[in-house]
Formats: sequence, structure tokens, C-alpha cells
Amino acid sequence: MHTVPSNRASVEINDTARLRMSRTGDTCIMKGLALGLRVASAATLLTFTSMANANLINGGFESPEVGTGYRTGSTTWDYWNASDVPGWDGSNVEVWVDGFQGINAYEGDQFAELDAHPAPDGVFSISQSFNTQQGQEYALSFAYRARLGNEDDSNESFTVSVGDLITSLDDHTTNEWKIFNGVFTADGFKTTLTFKQEGYYKKTYGNFLDAVSITSSVTEPGSLALFGLGLAGLGLLRVKKWH
Repeated sequence: MHTVPSNRASVEINDTARLRMSRTGDTCIMKGLALGLRVASAATLLTFTSMANANLINGGFESPEVGTGYRTGSTTWDYWNASDVPGWDGSNVEVWVDGFQGINAYEGDQFAELDAHPAPDGVFSISQSFNTQQGQEYALSFAYRARLGNEDDSNESFTVSVGDLITSLDDHTTNEWKIFNGVFTADGFKTTLTFKQEGYYKKTYGNFLDAVSITSSVTEPGSLALFGLGLAGLGLLRVKKWH
């Protein structure tokens, strides 16, 4: 019988133990990396989702419901003081139900008419202020449509302004929704979006609006925290390797 020297056996056992520890450690590292990647992906998703509307409220004019305003019980259209419409300020806000007079909402069940009822002494204007990061770029998007178009020279037109962006729109027609897309830079930590009537033939006719949204890809602290948790998970698994 061949006897292995005790010191040699000790070396072989130690080498085997190190190999096993190494393989176990590699497995822990791979699990940690997988966890970190999953958490980082969730953090990235949260970043874009949480900023999807940059705190803009009620961009589709889905609230309040038609029939709860000045025209109680109406199933077609209604109007409110802007202060009674979540998110918006300014003149009255008139809202139509999807399908009224053959006009479907661009999205959801309701949409707004900028030239609201009743006629004001001046021009119609609605606005909304929301939180922004100064110097950050944002994308503005909304759907717009004419009620009369060029009928009787109705001259439906309006301006939209937000941050360093201001533009006039008069190219909308009665048979379809058009989509406006623009980019602006926030000039402060609070930015105001304004829609303002320019021209009209009949004061309360024209300029439908829907699906107003403002988006950004700013990374918020919450997403960084989640990423940190992923790294922490990896670190804990590495610690277990040596215990």
C-alpha cells in the first residue's frame, strides 16, 4: 500500500477546497450580476415611466366627466371654469364626448375645445404649470383638430408656448387629427404650457385638443437608488463567498 505523506495530502485537500470555493464564488458572482442587471433594468424602466408625463395632469381632458359641469346631465358636451378642471388654469374649458357630432377623441373618451363656451371678452387661453429640471430638454406632443376649418373664413388658429418654444398653428382640418411634436428647454424648475386662441370666426367654435403630453429622459434619484440596491446585492453575495 502506498501511503500519501500527510503534508502532501493536506496540500491536495486544500487545493480541492480552494477549487470548490472558487467555483462557488463564481456562481455567487454570476447570480449577483444577474440580480444587478435585473434591478438596473427595472431602474431604467422606472426612469422613463416615472417621467412619462413630467407631472402634467389630465392631458387627455378625461376629468371631470361630461354632465357634471354647467350642463348637468349632458351626454354630449359640457364646460367648466378652468379652476374646476384638474391641472388646468385660464379661461373656461369645454369638453366633448367621443363621437359627438361625428368627431372621435384622439384617445380616451373625451377631448377639449379651446374656443370654449361662453364667449369671453378677450381670447381663450388655458395653461398648466409643471415641475421641470432647469436646462433639461423636454418633448411636447399633442393632437389638434379644427371644428370649422376654412368654412366661411373661420380662421381657426392658436399658439402654443412652453419654455423656449412658441409656435402658431393654423394647418388643422376638420376631417382628421394632426399631431404636433416639438422640443423645448426648461428655463426653470417650474414651466408653464399655454394654448392661446389667435383667430376665430365664431368665438366659441374651434381648436380641438387632446392627448397633451410632455416627456423627458431625466434620471431620477429613485432609479439611481434601485441601481445601488442591485450593486449592494452583488456585494452581499461576494461577502458570502468568503464565509
